[in-house]
Amino acid sequence: MIIKLSSSLSKLALVIVCAFILNTGITNAQKFGHLNSAELLAETPAWKSAEQQVADLQKNLESQYNSKLENYQTEITSLQKRYEAGNISQAELEGEQQRIMELEKSIAQFELDAQQQVLKKEQEVLTPLLENAKRAIEQVATENGFSYIFDTSVSSAVVFAQDTEDIKALVKAKLQ
Repeated sequence: MIIKLSSSLSKLALVIVCAFILNTGITNAQKFGHLNSAELLAETPAWKSAEQQVADLQKNLESQYNSKLENYQTEITSLQKRYEAGNISQAELEGEQQRIMELEKSIAQFELDAQQQVLKKEQEVLTPLLENAKRAIEQVATENGFSYIFDTSVSSAVVFAQDTEDIKALVKAKLQ
């Protein structure tokens, strides 16, 4: 009787271990999803508005830059004409050359400042949108049981994907 009981316990233990292994395997099954974040963001009105703000700033700064370049060209042309006509002394010429060099420095500094302004504006208007998208993706992943979400907008980030679910529509619904 003891042998039969032991054998029955062994079988029961084996059944419990097998059930545990199967259950663990099932609960640890990973669900994968993907989306193209660039497409997702490009389709949102807030992203389009943010891009327009950056484009407007770039256009304004470019206009100012072009105005400075035109002024610079005018100054050089004027100085050249005065020099060719002999209407400028050597001391005046050196002073004008110094002034033109200062204009060149000013234009170069404006260009650097403009680039920094554009980068700052991009960060200011796009960062909150990126954070919202990240939160929406995390919510969709949690609510739908995804273990991993891959972004297909990044080249070479996903080399192969099988049995993944495109979650762009779910995330887009969270963003609206």
